[in-house]
Formats: sequence, C-alpha cells, structure tokens
Amino acid sequence: RASGEMVDTPALGAGGGNPVEVQVLSRPPDILNAIISISVLVLLMHIKYPTPKPRTKTAKIKFLKRSAAAKAPHHQRRTRTHAKRNLVVALLLFIAAVAFSSTHILRAAELLPPPGNDPHLDAYIRASQAAAFQKREGSKAPDQIGVATWYALGLRQPDALTCASTRFPRGTYLRVRDLRNNREVTCLVNDYGPTPGTNRVIDLSRGSYSQLEGLGSGTMPVEIRRVSGP
Repeated sequence: RASGEMVDTPALGAGGGNPVEVQVLSRPPDILNAIISISVLVLLMHIKYPTPKPRTKTAKIKFLKRSAAAKAPHHQRRTRTHAKRNLVVALLLFIAAVAFSSTHILRAAELLPPPGNDPHLDAYIRASQAAAFQKREGSKAPDQIGVATWYALGLRQPDALTCASTRFPRGTYLRVRDLRNNREVTCLVNDYGPTPGTNRVIDLSRGSYSQLEGLGSGTMPVEIRRVSGP
C-alpha cells in the first residue's frame, strides 16, 4: 500500500464496535538503494590491492630479449624489402649511365681527331687548322682558327648572338664557321675572353653556339673572320 493510506479495521473485542482508521507507513525504496551503494563504496575503499613490484635488471633483460626475438622477423622482412628497392634503383642508375655515356661516345666520334697520338689540345688545334686550309684552299685565310666553347653565366641575354674575344675589340662583328658541319653564325664581340691559358680562341654565347651545334658537344673547331656587320 501507499504511504499514508487509510485502512478500515474491525474493533477488537467480543462485542464489535466502530471501525478504527489505521495509517500504514512504508519505507521508500530510494533510501535502501542509497544505503547499499554507500556500503559497497566503503568496502571498496578498505580493500588493499597488491602493488606491482619493480622489475629487476634480469627481468628487464629477459623482456628485451623476448621483444627482440618477436621483432626479428619484421626486421628481416624490412631489410629484404629495402635491399630489393636499392637493387632496382641501382639497376636504373646503371642503365641511365650506360645510355648517357653511349650518347657522348657517339658525339665524340664526330669530333675532328688530332693527328698522331698527341693528347694535347695544341695538336687538336693544328689538325683543325690543317683541315680548314685543305677545305678552303685558294681562298683568303681566316683571321683565327682554333677551338670554341660556349658560356651563359654572367650574360644578361645568353641567347643573343654575342661572343667574347681577346684579339678583337668590343663592337666587332665576327663570322664563326664550324669546321665539322660548315655552319656559320655572325656574332658581336661584347665581352673579353676566353681566359688566358685555356687554349681556346673564342667563347660563344649560348645562342651563338646553338646556331652551330648542340650544347652537349662542349667544344668545336672553328675558323673566325672579321666582317663589317651582321
């Protein structure tokens, strides 16, 4: 029954009598739940849990050995993977090096070889001079014959038709002829060069050199003539 509910009961005794009102009181269930929760918390607070003991040096060493043994297969697989990858990269680099060297060997075969076994550049220049005179026999001798190269560092317009010379003053126009393919280009002297002691007679700009040959050749035998204008 609910708390405070009125109940009619017959009067005690032989003769009976008027009914008596009795009030029945019941304890709410929330109080019981609170008492149980507090009792459980008190019990938990008084329980002593065992604390882990610190591992000794021997135990740590055993643990590290077990960890290393467990990780060994993973390290082996990673090492094999890295070795395969490095092998593929090395093979690709080798193929690229062979292709690059083959290209330069083919270009080197087109160079005008020096006479005899003289490895110096002077012999190369003398061979260029001899070949030039044989090809242009009976014509006017050029002003210069020798080796030309190209440069672009320090030039504001490296693709312009300019050159550097130590023999001709600035503002002079020169007609440069490649002795390998007979191509010609007219360029303006606007710089001083080449550096003395390099056995070169002229330094062409990147634009002038590309009019005669590809930049990969590096050097070429040329003959130089002074002209009045482009």
